[in-house]
Amino acid sequence: MFITRFPIDVTDSQNLANDSLTLKTAFSRSWRLIACLIHWSASVTTQTTAVTFNSDESSNYDTVLKTESVTGTSFEYKPTNDFLLKNGQEITLTSGNTATPAITAYATIIGEEIHSAT
Repeated sequence: MFITRFPIDVTDSQNLANDSLTLKTAFSRSWRLIACLIHWSASVTTQTTAVTFNSDESSNYDTVLKTESVTGTSFEYKPTNDFLLKNGQEITLTSGNTATPAITAYATIIGEEIHSAT
């Protein structure tokens, strides 16, 4: 048996003066989480940012993997071990809104699609 891997990602941006950022994967396949990244167009102060595992069972099983109050221009979450997700399990990346100044959040969730064959 061998495993083939293909890179997959999802990106979005949001002007935080208008609304908060919510980026959710919808890969609908088995995959491995590699990283969740946010870059802000200007420095933020105590910006609440979270990475959440969304269970395929129900929202009762959803789990916050990391939450951080960010000061600066970048946020990065990388699992310390392989984080494998099956079809229906997804990841959500959020960043709260800031009324002023108008700061744009640029977010990316990077993963790897996994296939096994004999």
